[in-house]
Amino acid sequence: MLRAKSDLIVLPGYHRPEYRAMLAACIVIGKRRAVFCDSTARDRPKKLLTSIPKRVFFKFCDGYFGFGERSREYLLSLGAKRDKIFVPRQAAALPGSFSPEARGAYRSARG
Repeated sequence: MLRAKSDLIVLPGYHRPEYRAMLAACIVIGKRRAVFCDSTARDRPKKLLTSIPKRVFFKFCDGYFGFGERSREYLLSLGAKRDKIFVPRQAAALPGSFSPEARGAYRSARG
């Protein structure tokens, strides 16, 4: 990470000590950083003891990758700025009977 020539370092999470060390290293060397967050407020009840360190961690990030609207809401509740949260489209689990041809015909029929 220290030798990376990238403009942005994407941290895989925030809950492990090594992720906090990565964040600190990015701050020291002046690298922009973003973090993945797949948690939601519904995962477990929010506790003051754990939400404060998360708020501090997120405060020092330049961007956030969430997985859906619930993840976005969770990030917002911890102080992330809305315009810095990116929620990419996710792949859906398709049934074994899925047929791309049938899907195309369905779309064409709907106009």
